[in-house]
Amino acid sequence: MDPVTKRKTFAVDTSWEELGWTEYDNGARVASFILGDPDDPDAPVIFTGVYPPGSRTEAHHHVNDYAEILLEGTQQITGKWHKAGDVRIVKAGTGYGPLIAGPEGCRTVVIFRNQNWMSRGGAMTRKGENGATTPEP
Repeated sequence: MDPVTKRKTFAVDTSWEELGWTEYDNGARVASFILGDPDDPDAPVIFTGVYPPGSRTEAHHHVNDYAEILLEGTQQITGKWHKAGDVRIVKAGTGYGPLIAGPEGCRTVVIFRNQNWMSRGGAMTRKGENGATTPEP
């Protein structure tokens, strides 16, 4: 489930920085946590992503339902532009992409229905991992 942060304690005051960022070759940074018991496969997973201007993630889909909230900037998804405040609610199996961060970059929060969030298709490569890929939320 890497890069999802698994913690046994439920009541935690923390920050994205404390949870830890994973950096990708396209310049994106992603941090995440599991809401609830990390041993419960039905516990939701929450990600935040920071994408630099022009950052690109290829077309893919996820095997569970999720919502994406664009907090800052703009992002083009499958040819349609989204702006800060937009919310995408997506059914499992829906293909989309590429995702391209706008000229000011963007920041998102993605809430996956459960821990089976891995994407199928396009993936981002972790920084410094020479071809090894970790799916992007």
